[in-house]
Amino acid sequence: MANLKIVDERKRKEVERICAQSDELKDLQKNIMSAYQNKERAAQITEKQYRQQVSLEQDTQIDKIMLRTKEI
Repeated sequence: MANLKIVDERKRKEVERICAQSDELKDLQKNIMSAYQNKERAAQITEKQYRQQVSLEQDTQIDKIMLRTKEI
């Protein structure tokens, strides 16, 4: 069991070393991080637009109610 942990740790360190030395992998990692950030920004923009739409609809409903009460 201990030997498996040692082997796994060696493999993990080897992968880290290879990744640290590879310019292609560094570029790929940057691209992945950028994609995650863009996805998060897009989600935030969508959420903001949704909230604005809900607010606009609520304001419209309030305006309709106010107009009805003025007519009475």
